[in-house]
Amino acid sequence: MHAQAGHELVGQVLRARVCVVGAGPAGLALATRLAGRGVDVVVLEAADPAIPRERLETVRNVGMRYDLPNQRGRGVGGGALLWNLPTPVEGLHLRLREMDAQDFLPRPGVRETAWPLTRPDLDAWYEAAWALFDLPPVRDGATGLSTSGEADGTPAGAPGAAPGASAGEERLFGMGPAAVFTERLPRALEASSTGRVVTGSVVTDIRTDRDLGTVSSLTCATLGGTFTVEAAEFVLAGGAVENARLLLSARSRHTAGIGNASGHVGRWFMEHPHVESALLRPRDQRLVRDRALWDVHLRDGVPVMRMRALPPQVVEREGLLSTAFYLRRRPVTSPVVTTGDGGLDLDTMGALRSVRGSLASRRAPSLSRAQIAHVAAALPGAIRRAGQQALAPDPGRAAPRRRTVPRAMNVWAMSEQVPHWRSQVRLTDQRDSFGVPTAELDWQLTDPDWQSLVRSQQLITPYLGATLGARVDSLLEGSLPPRIYGGAHQMGTTRMAASARDGVVDVDCRVHGMANLYVAGASVFPTVGSANPTLTVVALALRLAEHLRPQHRDQH
Repeated sequence: MHAQAGHELVGQVLRARVCVVGAGPAGLALATRLAGRGVDVVVLEAADPAIPRERLETVRNVGMRYDLPNQRGRGVGGGALLWNLPTPVEGLHLRLREMDAQDFLPRPGVRETAWPLTRPDLDAWYEAAWALFDLPPVRDGATGLSTSGEADGTPAGAPGAAPGASAGEERLFGMGPAAVFTERLPRALEASSTGRVVTGSVVTDIRTDRDLGTVSSLTCATLGGTFTVEAAEFVLAGGAVENARLLLSARSRHTAGIGNASGHVGRWFMEHPHVESALLRPRDQRLVRDRALWDVHLRDGVPVMRMRALPPQVVEREGLLSTAFYLRRRPVTSPVVTTGDGGLDLDTMGALRSVRGSLASRRAPSLSRAQIAHVAAALPGAIRRAGQQALAPDPGRAAPRRRTVPRAMNVWAMSEQVPHWRSQVRLTDQRDSFGVPTAELDWQLTDPDWQSLVRSQQLITPYLGATLGARVDSLLEGSLPPRIYGGAHQMGTTRMAASARDGVVDVDCRVHGMANLYVAGASVFPTVGSANPTLTVVALALRLAEHLRPQHRDQH
């Protein structure tokens, strides 16, 4: 890799067979595969130590609460710079899982769209993606860990199964190391003779030829001036936000932006809402003794993590979105207030949360007289329970400290969302310091998203209680404000579709109407399941690399 800073190229023309914009997982996987096959490839990365980060924060959030600056990785490695899951092996990791076959299909009433390819079309590329991580494929059926069924013993969907019967099964997620993208692939590019990474290079325009169907060059700004990149093929791999922003702002010859004839660029933005959906109170020390039930652990030397979900037949029967449930330690400072029957007093817990937030922000809490009375009555019990939990065995520690009441845990849901036209990235009238229009992100969820999550929690609660030996109470059906976070999984905005009428790129990730412009990354997802997107992103990037390989292109 001939690594250099963009300001060293001011006034020059840089030429390559393939130009990739963005040095995140998609861009690095694509570029490394091409360079390994002798293809001359240049990777443009906007971030550079010499450029203040605030100059690159050119998108503001105007929709749901979303910590956008901390949800996007900047620099070589991209999103992998945010991976933060510790495992029994060295380094930080992220969950890896293949999307399920039904995730690619339309679901009337749930998601009307479908991928223009099927799951079998990606099977070989999933194998290649696992190999890129130096991991064997981690799948439910191959591990012997998959257990599914109804809590009453009646298989889901079997004759006589009650419509409201609970169901569940285990889902196995592999854990991929961030070092693949922050260290190993950059080193592989450095060792190649045909790869180059240019940092501090902000793409300001996508120039097309006179017939508007072919990209001729990119204009790049640096701290010291501009330079030009010419290539036979161009790939945008800057993430869902930046890919849309670049296409929308390329208006020198395209009044609505490139690939936006039908208005889809920037639309259909999706995340995986992570929602604190239930409180789990173990009846014994099982979760303390066996962390493999909920935490990252080694299986045959491979770090994996168990999650739970409804079986596909139940999801289809109920018309639900795909949702995966996982456990996390509950902080002892989060108050738990119960009613006389042992259930949760969500109204009082919400009031206590408001008081806690007010104290943290040094402002007076906004509570009614009735809420103040509830808090005053519940406070002694909440403090007593917090003390018990502080002394309880902590599932996150190697050994319990004392044999007391088991530690409560939170159930979190990582859910699919319905593709929504108004959930989008759009340009503003302002320009950043490099002259490119800034953008705003309007992430939106819909009533069906929430209804599916509530129903999924209802159905899986008895299964979680029976298999984990615990009482599980939903946090979604009372007045307690939900905790909703994004998972740094930005998806959609340049969706894949068979025609320009329905999307932005075709089945080969080529922008409709353009001969040599492609998009890589999760922005091409037309729908999402409940699997982390990175493995599918890498599989699609490797598939695109094969498509761009000169021998392949010359044959088509």
